[in-house]
Amino acid sequence: TVGSSICFGIGGFEKDPERGVEWLNKAAAQNYPRALFVLYKLHRERLVPVLGKCQEEANKLLLKSANLGFGLANIELAKCHSLVSDGFRKNSAEAYFRAS
Repeated sequence: TVGSSICFGIGGFEKDPERGVEWLNKAAAQNYPRALFVLYKLHRERLVPVLGKCQEEANKLLLKSANLGFGLANIELAKCHSLVSDGFRKNSAEAYFRAS
């Protein structure tokens, strides 16, 4: 996405994490699943200083992206449910559902 390219200064864009997050938030407000997933990663791994690390917000973004059908989000959510990570409970049925 343009937002992630701006955040990291790739694809010919000048690096500007604050502006990149602004673009990602605009796309997320339109329910663009990839933007939601990128924001999840940024929150979870605190890849840009503009965003703090907030696991609860990250989980909401991941779930919304997965529910919109984004494949990478569903795979990540399946891992969370099977490995009991990031505040998700072990749920084999949910992990299987998300992985399929």
